[in-house]
Amino acid sequence: MDVTEARAVVALNNRFYEENAASFSATRGAPWHGWSRCLKVARAELGLGAGASAGEKRAAAGMAERPSSVRVLDVACGNLRFEAFLAHELPDVACDCCAVDSCVALAGAGEGADAAEGAGARVPAVRFRELDVLACLADAAEGAAKDAGADELARTLADRFGMPPCDLTVCFGFMHHVPVPAWRAAVVRALALSVRPGGIVCVSFWRFLDDERLARKAQEATEQAQGDHALARLVRAFGPGDRLLGWQDRAGSFRYCHGFSDGEVTDLAASVADRARPIARFRADGKSGQLNEYLVLRVL
Repeated sequence: MDVTEARAVVALNNRFYEENAASFSATRGAPWHGWSRCLKVARAELGLGAGASAGEKRAAAGMAERPSSVRVLDVACGNLRFEAFLAHELPDVACDCCAVDSCVALAGAGEGADAAEGAGARVPAVRFRELDVLACLADAAEGAAKDAGADELARTLADRFGMPPCDLTVCFGFMHHVPVPAWRAAVVRALALSVRPGGIVCVSFWRFLDDERLARKAQEATEQAQGDHALARLVRAFGPGDRLLGWQDRAGSFRYCHGFSDGEVTDLAASVADRARPIARFRADGKSGQLNEYLVLRVL
């Protein structure tokens, strides 16, 4: 799809989350199982928390104590449940969390807030900023410079928080909303650019088309949406893996989602090979334990 069509997809999703923020957040209270596996890798690489292998090796060698703080950037933070998860899992580590999302209502925080409550859960100090990542990429795409989207997004993220590169950057439950392949690569690169050498990037990719029930619901919703002229025009611009999904039987409420394939995840990992290398790749979540695919990268 072209930039105009992609902007229309972004507007559709922004409207969906504004209209359904409360009901959507209510279904997103518990942490995903895949987060524990991501954090296990991050602990080992960064030396965080009890039992981290890297920390144990340093202690045995008489080196410095494990870090007592960690800088975290959460891109598309939703209702801040990952921050609540970190507070629970790393009680002895000071987590300096910076979080961005386009939906302030979903995040439950105002622009410039220094702390936030997400889904009623206790969270560490969070600096939240409203940021439409996809609008940034759309603006950069119109300039047509190679990698401009990734560079501009990384600069914008750094400027919003006035911070040095992070130790850990995560992006969960968002990549399936990115409508253009080049923008997906730009998001992954921007995440890597936001992390210091030796730091970690964790990204999830929704594999809903591999689930028979969800694939059927997506097909039904996509066909139903085409009764609307504007949505029908968008659907005609869809590529492989692109679908519309409804929400809780609410009439006329649709969001764009992309179902990832093995090859697409492999290509995205390869697209940042000059900046980061994969150290873990696995599937988790949902009843099948296969609903999300996770990619964990170590920045060079």
